[in-house]
Amino acid sequence: MPFDQPAAPPPAHVRECGSSDSLFTRLQQSASSSPALAFACAGLLETEAQRDRILRDAFIAAIAQNRETARRYLPAVIDKPW
Repeated sequence: MPFDQPAAPPPAHVRECGSSDSLFTRLQQSASSSPALAFACAGLLETEAQRDRILRDAFIAAIAQNRETARRYLPAVIDKPW
């Protein structure tokens, strides 16, 4: 698995990600409160720009709230320019 993409969401999270309709908007709203869910669902987004935005927002939130989550997803974001 390449490091630039988060792992596929676990089966339990797939249901929580919801449909692709307005997924980006929902993830933008929840990235700060549920960074692990945002990381898990980011791979389902249509564009790289959307994925990067959600990964950045989720990583920033994870650093502040749950360092273990931030460590877990560090390989997915370590080479990002932001």
